[in-house]
Amino acid sequence: MAKKIEAYIKLQVAAGQANPSPPVGPALGQRGVNIMEFCKAFNAQTQGVEQGLPIPVVITVYSDRSFTFITKTPPASVLLKKAAGLKSGSATPNTKKVGKVTVAQLEEIAKAKEPDLTAASMQAAGDNADAATAAGADIVGFDDLAADIKAGNMDFDVVIATPDAMRVVGQLGQVLGPRGLMPNPKVGTVTPDVATAVKNAKAGQVRYRADKGGIIHCSIGKVDFEAGKLQENLQALLSDLIKAKPSAAKGIYVKKVSVSSTMGPSVAVDQSTLTI
Repeated sequence: MAKKIEAYIKLQVAAGQANPSPPVGPALGQRGVNIMEFCKAFNAQTQGVEQGLPIPVVITVYSDRSFTFITKTPPASVLLKKAAGLKSGSATPNTKKVGKVTVAQLEEIAKAKEPDLTAASMQAAGDNADAATAAGADIVGFDDLAADIKAGNMDFDVVIATPDAMRVVGQLGQVLGPRGLMPNPKVGTVTPDVATAVKNAKAGQVRYRADKGGIIHCSIGKVDFEAGKLQENLQALLSDLIKAKPSAAKGIYVKKVSVSSTMGPSVAVDQSTLTI
């Protein structure tokens, strides 16, 4: 009979230097795990790695207080800073540059990260990144970007991820979720077709949801948009709503249409001027 899993503990521990001090001691101690047993096993497993290099480790704790663990490759951000000879990254990512790396160094880092690759292959991961960049994505990354997000660097409005990247993106839920930025397959932000998703986001794609009263609130543009563009956006929204009409819905589906600025009064729209 398989042992019951009590918890998964994720830490970053210096290669060959695990000891009872934080973060290892407190994390394992509260679970009743033999701390020194883990330290000896971890140090033995990472003795062939550059000593002191941060190694992500996932520890599985069982109900009988036994454990197993797996180690992963160092974070890409750590490898990039090491290659560039930096102690810390830029205080303003994507704005201020603090170092350079060569193509050869990037290839070495990619090979080092290959064991943790979530895509089907390195080629697939590279193709997704290239497709996103070509489609106009402002920021493209993976482990390094996840580390930036955890650090609070979030200079973006939409997050798009491939399904195989959700293993990493899912860990950002507490940061992205409250801001409404967590990727979701239902709204097209978790998709293998990243190029189309990026193009839609850059084109101003919006989401809508009906409240309990059947009222939908949705932005169709900004104050500096031309009147014709606003009308096109309104028409596109209405067309999408009609396509989503449930088969069981009877009678008049769209009863009233009103527009307003963010804080201004609403103005009723003559539906005879719209194609519904």
